[in-house]
Amino acid sequence: MNEEWIVNEIDKIARFSQSGAGVTRSSLSEQAAKARQYVASLMTDAGLVVRIDQIGNVIGRLATKENSERAVVMAGSHLDTAEGSSKYDGILGILSAIAATDKLKAESLRHPIEIIAFAGEEAGRFGISMLGSKALTGKLGTRTLASAKDNQGTSLASALLAQGFDVKTVAAAAVSAAKSKAFLELYVEQGRIFEKEDAQIGIAQQITGTTKCKITVNGCAAHAGIMPMDERHDALVSAAMIILAVQEVAQESEFATLATVSDLKVSPGTIQAVPGVVEMWIDICGAEQEGIIETLQEIKDAISVIAENQETSVAIEIFSAERPVKMSSVVAAAVEEACKASGLAHCYIDSGSRHDAASMSSLTPSGIIFIPCQSDHQEDYVAPTDIQAGLNVLTQALYQLAK
Repeated sequence: MNEEWIVNEIDKIARFSQSGAGVTRSSLSEQAAKARQYVASLMTDAGLVVRIDQIGNVIGRLATKENSERAVVMAGSHLDTAEGSSKYDGILGILSAIAATDKLKAESLRHPIEIIAFAGEEAGRFGISMLGSKALTGKLGTRTLASAKDNQGTSLASALLAQGFDVKTVAAAAVSAAKSKAFLELYVEQGRIFEKEDAQIGIAQQITGTTKCKITVNGCAAHAGIMPMDERHDALVSAAMIILAVQEVAQESEFATLATVSDLKVSPGTIQAVPGVVEMWIDICGAEQEGIIETLQEIKDAISVIAENQETSVAIEIFSAERPVKMSSVVAAAVEEACKASGLAHCYIDSGSRHDAASMSSLTPSGIIFIPCQSDHQEDYVAPTDIQAGLNVLTQALYQLAK
């Protein structure tokens, strides 16, 4: 198993996608189920003992009689994708981990290795990120599971049941910290950091925090051809002002905090009607928790002023709040040693995207290996030489951690 095998399998798994450009494999969808079974078969073919846990994580285990009771070194990434995502998203880390483990089968390892294809890392469908890794770490609350629904009104509980999982048993997916030695994830990095640093491998030192909010603006629907302009309570006008306010707050942040508004839903959604209700999402992320809190408060203050001036009520619901997470220096040292052994220049990176490694860090020392790609869209391209470089580093780092 080499970079050619990884590239070929990426193309095959990209076919498990919903309609539209890029790859769309939303959490607990039919396409995700097909990909799950296919990845399980790849793990089996690689000689791993495979199980699927109570939330749909696929776990392939390499162990011997001598090391089976020792703490586990884990590697992997997520199986689902965001809408219109890159074909490399998540799956590159899974396939690279399978290939790395295949190379380590002949080694005498003191610790077993488990490859994990996580379910539900993306928050797009149910508004909850890292479902699989949170379940594995015991951080997925029953109240959260019971209340989550997608845009079509399908509950998370019913989506799990449709694929043979029971929301009541998800807690059983949690594993013991005492039985976990380390976790390592290989991922693509879409920024220009590699060019700036003249590096081939990135080593995560921190993952930024993120807060996701749902904003509901309530105005008064009316006939567009009748209601005078000075008597309108237009929810979309208020929403537009909120969007501009969010941009202004983020641009003025001394912490370089980022804020993005997306996924607007307007009702009534017809040209003849003054909008009465607008729902939208705000994503706030940054390397400093203080900056995230400050930005959120300033956005709330701005929304209050807009709501009063426009005579439209606004509800703010915080769906998730994840603090910035520092990666393990021990795992980073193993990756750095692997880079030196491979003759690959490396640099340290603060990751601007949330990854399963952030969730796994609450369970065990965790880290991320980054390799370069051109962008974060469906036209992403990762050079086979970079995939091979990442595979080499991942293999050697896993060996350092498991030997």
